[in-house]
Amino acid sequence: METGNENMEPSTLAVFGVAGTVGELSKPITKLIETVGAGVGAWYEPIGIRRRGRAEADVIEMTAHANAKAADIAQRSAIRLENRERRRQRNIEKGARGAVEFLPGSVSDEPVDEDWVQKWMQGIEDVSNERMQIIWSKILAGETGKPGSFSQKTLSIMKTIDEPAANLFTKLCRFAWQLSDEKPQFFVPHVKSFAVSDGFMDFRILGTPDHALNEVSYAQRLHLESLGLLKTDPSGLKISGMLRPGTSETYYYHGQELRVWTEGQPRKLEFMVDLLTPAGNELFRICGAEHHIAFRDEFVAALRHQGLLVEWD
Repeated sequence: METGNENMEPSTLAVFGVAGTVGELSKPITKLIETVGAGVGAWYEPIGIRRRGRAEADVIEMTAHANAKAADIAQRSAIRLENRERRRQRNIEKGARGAVEFLPGSVSDEPVDEDWVQKWMQGIEDVSNERMQIIWSKILAGETGKPGSFSQKTLSIMKTIDEPAANLFTKLCRFAWQLSDEKPQFFVPHVKSFAVSDGFMDFRILGTPDHALNEVSYAQRLHLESLGLLKTDPSGLKISGMLRPGTSETYYYHGQELRVWTEGQPRKLEFMVDLLTPAGNELFRICGAEHHIAFRDEFVAALRHQGLLVEWD
C-alpha cells in the first residue's frame, strides 16, 4: 500500500518532531501526518490567513495617510490578528506533535473524516494549557488509530472544558464501573442506595463511607452534568439485575472483572447510579483516572456481607 509520505515536505516532518527520513516513518505516524494534513490547507491555512491579514493591512496603510487615527487602529488590529493566528498555529502544531506519543501500535486503514479534523483544529487552536493540550493530543491519536472513537459532539463539549473541570471529571472517574466489555457504559454507584432483594444495604453498618460522594459532591456532579459529561438524577437512575442460581452479573472496574452471583433463592440486585454520557464514556478512556482501592475493596466487602458471592478475575 502506498502511504503517500514520499512527497511530504521536510518542514511538515519537523512540525511533528519526527527524526529520520520520510521513507522511515511508521504507519501510525504517517497516518497522523496525513490526517492533520488533509484538513483544507492543514498547517498552512493559518499562515495563509496571516498573509492575507498582512496584505489587507498594507492596503489600509497605503490609503490611511490622510487619516492617521484610522491607520493606527488598523495597524493595531493587524498586529492583534497576526499574533492570534501565530498563537493558534503554535497550539495546533503542539497538539499534533504531542499526539505522536499516544499513537497505538497499529492503526486502521480507514481515513479520519475531514470535517472531524477541522473540528479538532478549531477546538485546540485556542488551547495553550498544558494539561488540556495533552487531552486534545490523546483525542487526535485515538481517532487516528480508530476513526469514530471520538464524536464531533465530544469535540464540541471539549471546547467548554477547562482544567479544573477536567480534573474534576478525572476524580469522578476513579469511582466509575463499567457495564459491558464490548460497548462500554460507565456508571458511578450511590453506595448508600444499594439494595439486595427488598432491603437496602446500609453501608454505615460496616463503617464504610461513600467515597465517591465525599470526594465529588452533588453540586460538582451537577456541574459535570451541565458540561455534558454526566447524567445524574437522585430520584431515578438505577442499575438492576436478577441473580438466580447458575447465573451471574458481571461488572468491570478499571480493567478488573467482577462477577457476582448467588446460591439458593433468586435475589434482585439494585442500586442507584450516575451515568456517564456518550461523551463521558469516550473521554473516560483517556482521562487518566486511577482506581480507588478503598472504594473497590469496601464495595466488594459489602456485597459479601449481604450473602452474595463475589469473584475477581
